[in-house]
Amino acid sequence: MVAILKKLYDETDPMKVEFAADKRAMFLKEKINKLSEGLEKFNYNIQLAEALLKAGNTEESITLYEELMKEAKSNPLYLIQQSLLLDGLGIAYLRLGEQQNCIFNHSANACTIPFQKDALHTLPTGSEKAIEHYTEILKTNKNPMYIWLLNLAYMTLNKYPDEVPAEYLIPQSAFEDEYVLPHFAQIAIGTGVSTVGHAGGVCLDDFNNDGLIDIVSSSMDLLDQVRYYENTGEGTFEDQTSESGIVGITGGLNIIHADYNNDGNMDILILRGAWLRENGKYPKSLLKGNGDGTFDDVTFEAGILAYAPTQSGVWADFNNDGWIDLYVANESTPGTSFYNELYINNKIGGFTNVAKELKVDFVAPYKGVTSADYNNDGYADLYLSCLGGPNILLKNNGPSEAGIPTFTDVTTNAGVAEPIKSFTTWFFDYNNDGWQDIFVTGYSVGTVIEELAEAVAKEWLGLPYHAEIPRVYKNLGNGKFENATAALNMEKVCYTMGANYGDFDNDGWLDFYLGTGAPDYRAIIPNLAFRNNNGEKFEECTYSAGFGNIQKGHGVAFADLDNDGDQEIFADMGAFFLGDVFENLLYENPGFGNHFISIKCAGIQSNAAAIGAKVTVTAILPNGTERKIYRVISTGGSFGSSSLEQVIGIGDAKKISSIEIYWPASNSTQMFKDLKADQFISITEGENQFEIIKKKSIKLENEMRHMTVEHE
Repeated sequence: MVAILKKLYDETDPMKVEFAADKRAMFLKEKINKLSEGLEKFNYNIQLAEALLKAGNTEESITLYEELMKEAKSNPLYLIQQSLLLDGLGIAYLRLGEQQNCIFNHSANACTIPFQKDALHTLPTGSEKAIEHYTEILKTNKNPMYIWLLNLAYMTLNKYPDEVPAEYLIPQSAFEDEYVLPHFAQIAIGTGVSTVGHAGGVCLDDFNNDGLIDIVSSSMDLLDQVRYYENTGEGTFEDQTSESGIVGITGGLNIIHADYNNDGNMDILILRGAWLRENGKYPKSLLKGNGDGTFDDVTFEAGILAYAPTQSGVWADFNNDGWIDLYVANESTPGTSFYNELYINNKIGGFTNVAKELKVDFVAPYKGVTSADYNNDGYADLYLSCLGGPNILLKNNGPSEAGIPTFTDVTTNAGVAEPIKSFTTWFFDYNNDGWQDIFVTGYSVGTVIEELAEAVAKEWLGLPYHAEIPRVYKNLGNGKFENATAALNMEKVCYTMGANYGDFDNDGWLDFYLGTGAPDYRAIIPNLAFRNNNGEKFEECTYSAGFGNIQKGHGVAFADLDNDGDQEIFADMGAFFLGDVFENLLYENPGFGNHFISIKCAGIQSNAAAIGAKVTVTAILPNGTERKIYRVISTGGSFGSSSLEQVIGIGDAKKISSIEIYWPASNSTQMFKDLKADQFISITEGENQFEIIKKKSIKLENEMRHMTVEHE
């Protein structure tokens, strides 16, 4: 696999793969050197300036843009290009400010709205020049996107709102939360996990079986090493990549984990090639975990080698035989056909692709896939999100005599086809009624930057906007869903790439964190967070909690990293283009005084990692009444892989009446009664007693440490 990945990078065509901006710039320089002065050379130089910016050579790009602007002003033939050059200069200077202050002189709160003292730009040139150019642009082009970028430049210099021209001021109320959530400290630097890279994924789980949650993160460039951070138990993580056996395993826009061979060790699937269309024919990788923090690439042996662009897959036991299966949703675009794959586990270390046989080898630009038993019939169903077509809900009819599941498309009857332009998705029970609901975010195709950035700015300015909003589908328990988006206060601009759900405050209601953005450099918008208010509505809590980082958000995962009974949040940051990098973020949960129960489940007849098992906690409230909280064991959303250990908040309840575990493969239920709150337990399928796990609470390090720059 290492040799394959290196060969793919070496053979990258810079004029076909826009991501390879460094190669593209070199190619353009060679071409320009052969041209005489004139319009053709001028236009190629504009392409070169853009390529240099995308490659991260920002100062060289600015120099060229400035030269071209002078030439355009002196030559009527080039007058039409002045607006294009101004636009390029504006974002180039804004990016220069980000590089000089937010990356090379990084602080914990860098690029986070509202800007704290440590996040302000001490090297002001980039933002000052951006203000100059955006002010010039706005004289003739009142696009709200430019209004927002102007306001942002003022923010970085601590001149917002006072010095922003009144006609362009975005009101401070735009950055006020609907719910004030206590601040989550951003501690990636202190804990040693602040690698700077591109868009990628994250897995949080115990990969060396020492009882501590570790971190594996990826970055999409084929030069970017997948990294394994081992939890030291002392408040930091140690980069053990060199010792893990994965050196040379690179790339990966998304990663998801499971125990595919039931050996008790967590394994990882790496997904590559998304967004690159016909040029994204990259293989996925399956890393078999050995339980000691080392991994072996077993892609060939497992029989899942395939060259197709994808960022989306889901592990589930579709035939209830106790072995986890895999569905991969590939990304087809006009002129390409990359068929989806359904791999049934053969129980001897490999898989068989039965997608064509079952007629689930769909061809479309799929961006997300998730699985849960939405109709409570004991079988894992599938939901696929599509960027430019209807989403699909597949009902699992159960296995045939040969052990192969069959599926029925129930999308129309269920009413869950929208949004037509979709991205991240998941099943979760947001209202604690025992039925899995669906969350799916909107996105855009084509002119994504105009639609995204304009819509966000218009929303802040209180202007009408056009955007593909997310959908929250309430499960009605009869095979149908109700579009509850408006009722739940989620008719908002949420152009999401990576995201996941968890419980911010241990109140027993599932909240979520959205990583936002788009590949375009101008898509600089805050990541978003929403708290679940008793299943009645979601309230934005982005800014008070410190989640409003404006860089591109991708893989998101929740886990209890410090053994204190609440969940931290890891967010993989960075973007598509070579120069659009940022550090990963780790948010420490401040604690809310609520109680919890943490459950680690192990399947015997069911799959070892217990994926798909259903947990019902009945808590006793202070007034003596009972409250039920429902969870399904999974890694969460379609872009980011949370720990399978279930940290379940129970609010102010101090006692637990019962815990029920439903195991799909054995179609059996275990019940344990009269438990104390605030403890860690382990439950094994079929055993009459649970085990209490003694865990030492960890103080996570919050001091500045050295960052690792993945690739510039």
